[in-house]
Amino acid sequence: MAEPPSRSTRCTCTSSTQVVVAKDGFPLDAPYVVDTLNVAPGERYTVLVHLDEPGTWVWHCHILNHVESAEGMFGMVTAVVVE
Repeated sequence: MAEPPSRSTRCTCTSSTQVVVAKDGFPLDAPYVVDTLNVAPGERYTVLVHLDEPGTWVWHCHILNHVESAEGMFGMVTAVVVE
């Protein structure tokens, strides 16, 4: 019997790059910069973003059924407000 496909997610922070500094709680030897980060089930990443312009910045998944329904946004969406 074949295993079902994994359900990864693709996370991004609107208008900002992310510096990936750790995976699953362990610091990386060589942090790296990404626009969008693929995250597989059970994985955890620590990322740094630099948000110095006023506004509302949204960190979200690019897979729409992870973040949006007929009732609006939910789930894998975080808003950061910079004043």
